Amino acid sequence: MKKSKFLVLCLVLLVVALSISILVACDKGTDGNTNGKTPPNSGGKLLNGTFDGMVIANGVLMEYNGSATELVIPNGVKSISYRAFSGCIGLTSINIPDSVTSIGYCAFYGCSSLTSVTIPDSVTDIEGYAFFGCSGLTSINIPNGVTSIGWSAFSGCSSLTSITIPDSVTKIDETAFNGCGITSIKVGSGNKTYHSSGNCLIEKATKTLIQGCNNSVIPTDGSVLGIGDYAFYGCSGLTSINIPDGVTSIGIDAFGGSGLKSITIPDSVTSIGDGAFYGCSGLTSVIIGNGVTSIGEMAFYECSSLTSVTMPDSVTYIANGAFYGCSGLTSVTIGNGVTSIGGSAFSGCSGLTSITIPDSVISMGNYAFRGCSKLTINVRAASKQVFGITIGTLTVAL
Repeated sequence: MKKSKFLVLCLVLLVVALSISILVACDKGTDGNTNGKTPPNSGGKLLNGTFDGMVIANGVLMEYNGSATELVIPNGVKSISYRAFSGCIGLTSINIPDSVTSIGYCAFYGCSSLTSVTIPDSVTDIEGYAFFGCSGLTSINIPNGVTSIGWSAFSGCSSLTSITIPDSVTKIDETAFNGCGITSIKVGSGNKTYHSSGNCLIEKATKTLIQGCNNSVIPTDGSVLGIGDYAFYGCSGLTSINIPDGVTSIGIDAFGGSGLKSITIPDSVTSIGDGAFYGCSGLTSVIIGNGVTSIGEMAFYECSSLTSVTMPDSVTYIANGAFYGCSGLTSVTIGNGVTSIGGSAFSGCSGLTSITIPDSVISMGNYAFRGCSKLTINVRAASKQVFGITIGTLTVAL
C-alpha cells in the first residue's frame, strides 16, 4: 500500500516537473534567450526577448549584441530603435521585415561595411543619421511608403551614387544625402512635394534646391529661386556650376567644402548665407553680383586660393569672419555702400598689402584685419573720426 502511494506521488511530481519545463521552454520562445535561433514568424504578435543577439522589447529592436555579418530581423519587430546597430562595422547585409514602420535615429550609424539593405514598403519614417557613415553602401531602395527622411539620414554614404525619391515622400530634412558620391538624383513623377531636374532635388512650393550633386545643372526655367542650406555641401567633385538669373539667395553652407574653382553670383542674388563657400580651398575667382546686400558670417572662410574680391556698392554688411583665412587674397575692393565690417572679417588674410575703407563704413568689429601683417589701411577723410584716426593712412600689424 505504501509502495503504491509512493509510486503515485512520484508520478505526480514527474508531471509537475514536466509541466514546469514546458512552461519555461515556451517562455524562452517569447521572452527569454532563444540561444541564437530566430523565430521565422511571430504570427503578428509583438516580440520580446533576445534573438540572434537582437534585444527586442514590445516589438522595438533596442540593440544588437552579436557579431554576424548578415542578419534577418524577425517579423513582429515594429521599429528599430536609437543606435540599435550603431558601430557594427562587421555587418554587411540586413533584411528588414514588413512589420517595421520606423528606422530610428542613428540606427545603423557608422556601419561602414554595410553594402546591402532591404527596406520594406511598410517603413514610413527614416530618422536622422539612420545610415550616417555607411560608406560601403552602394545602393539604397527607398520604398514607396516612406514619407519622411531625416537630417543626415544618408550623409557620409560615400559609395552611394544614385538616389530615387518615391512619390510618397513629403519631407526631406537638410543634409539628408550630404557627403555621398551621388551623380544621379531622381524623383517619382507623382510626387507632390518634390521634383528633380538636372540632377537637382527641388522643393516645389518654395522653389528651393535642397540637394545637389557633383554633376548637377541648376535649371534655368524659373523652378529654382533659392539654393538651400547645405545643398552642395561636401560635393568635392563639383568644380563649376552656373547659378542662373532669378536665384535670390544662397543658403547656409550651400557650397561648403565643395571643389568649386570659380563662381559668378548673378545680380538677382541678394544674400550670401553664412558659410556659403566655407572651406572651398580651390576657389580662385568669385564675381559678386550688383544685387547682393550682405555677405554672411564665414561666407568665404579659408578660401585660401582666392586672390581678389570686389564688392559692389549694393553690399552694406560684411559679417564676422566673412573672408577669414583667405591667405591668397592680394586685392580687396570694398564698395561704397558698406556700413559695417564684422569682427575678424579679414583676419588671416596675410597676402593683403593695401585696402581702402570707404566713407560709408560706420562700424568695424574687433580683429577685423588681425594677422594682416603687411597691410596698409587707407581711411577716407569722413571715416577718420569714426575710428579715431588722425592720419590718412594707417599701417597695422595685428
